[in-house]
Amino acid sequence: MRKAIWLVLPLVGLGLIAAGKGGSDHRHQKMDAQPQQKDSSATEPGGVPAATIPVANRIVGVAQNVNCDEKNDDRRSELCAQWKAVDAAREGVQYSVLSLIISSALGLFSTVLLVWTFAETRSTTRRELRAYVSARPGTLVHFRHSDGSQAICFRFTLRNGGTTPAYQLMHMGSAAILTEQQAEQHATRSWNAIPKIGRPKAMVVHGGEEAEGEIVPPEPVTAAQLEAVRKGEAEFYVFGLIVYRDTFREKRWTKFCYVLDADEFKRGEALASKAMGEPQPMAWQLAPFGNDAN
Repeated sequence: MRKAIWLVLPLVGLGLIAAGKGGSDHRHQKMDAQPQQKDSSATEPGGVPAATIPVANRIVGVAQNVNCDEKNDDRRSELCAQWKAVDAAREGVQYSVLSLIISSALGLFSTVLLVWTFAETRSTTRRELRAYVSARPGTLVHFRHSDGSQAICFRFTLRNGGTTPAYQLMHMGSAAILTEQQAEQHATRSWNAIPKIGRPKAMVVHGGEEAEGEIVPPEPVTAAQLEAVRKGEAEFYVFGLIVYRDTFREKRWTKFCYVLDADEFKRGEALASKAMGEPQPMAWQLAPFGNDAN
């Protein structure tokens, strides 16, 4: 029995040794079948860490270092596709901002143009509808005094050339025998310093209608002044002012100045001597100053 045991034990040991050698060979075969990969902790000669080469994501036929610069990219690269999407989005935003700026500028210009057009249309309409009052010279009435002086009354026509009424209309003025230089200085004075002679109460003159006005100097024309006119040393001037409000309640005014030269004044005197106190039509001239309106 003991012999049999001693014979079996060597056979069992030989079997175990054979089995262990076969397992080791199988493990070496499996390791050889796997791709080789360098350890990240390994170092190359010279002490420089060896580069780690990714294996798991490796795609056959695609270069490992893909350059995504313009005209040098790969359509199968996911990174390049992402950069292309970012570039396209950035360009889209830039074009959107540019379009917004252009649209805003055009919108602002259109708004300004519309407001200007509306303002011009409104102003034109108001100018077409408002009242325009002017003065047309008429007659001269002489009243002779015993001392040789004369009281002279200037009568004229107020005409509204507009299409709407002139409200609160008043006229005033003065007359004097002056040289041209004196008359020009007189016309440039403030109207507050000129005697207000005329119709004291306001009236309404409708569009296209006329009204009569008159100016009577506060002082009679002296004999010396009349002689200066007859000699051509002075002329007879009439200064007038018309104030009113138009239909838009804007305050308007018209200044006028007319003159009679020596010859025309003497002709009027000759006519007045035959019919003293009767209005005599005269050939008035528009003075080169003292005429204005707003």
